[in-house]
Amino acid sequence: IVLQKSNIFSIGDIQYPYPIFAVTGLVSWQLFSIGLASTTESLVNSADLVLKINISRKAIVIASMGRALIGFAIQAAILIFLFLFYGFHPTPYIFLFPLMALPIFLLALSLGLVLSLLNCIMRDIAMGLSFLMTVLLLLTPILYAAPETGWIAWITRYNLLYHLIELPRELALTGSASNAQGYCVSVVLACLIFVETLKLFHLAEHRITEKI
Repeated sequence: IVLQKSNIFSIGDIQYPYPIFAVTGLVSWQLFSIGLASTTESLVNSADLVLKINISRKAIVIASMGRALIGFAIQAAILIFLFLFYGFHPTPYIFLFPLMALPIFLLALSLGLVLSLLNCIMRDIAMGLSFLMTVLLLLTPILYAAPETGWIAWITRYNLLYHLIELPRELALTGSASNAQGYCVSVVLACLIFVETLKLFHLAEHRITEKI
């Protein structure tokens, strides 16, 4: 808000209290970002377990998503508090929020499966991931309204994360879905990416984890 008043950053036209708008988007964003960070480092952090015990590598990566689920629950609790504080009544679609977050969970896990293997070979991946996530957050209209023109608007049109985060937020706050097609396409793509990365992980897990 300070940046907006200084004309450095514009959040656009928000019809409801900004903290509610921001946190409703951050609930899903944190599920993705924390999940991706946790899964990327999961195999390296469990190197002793992987080398000494014949344990499923997939199970280790999937289990690391538990940290993201805890973060999701905490953010959801904060959101409930904001609803009460501002006296804002969300639509009944708010109860579908956890279900509609499933594609984001799958997308984070999909990318995490690949990055966890690459991180066994190139440890710099985990180090640079934080910076990349910050850039992605700035390019994804989560903390600000999606622009209608400009290069960010063009990027937003093809940004899976934006569609997966924006439609659940829009349904929860307004009850409308202005871009249901974009959300459905993004859900299908997230599921396809998950299937393909799971196959890739299965083929490469034993060879690559030997390099830990």
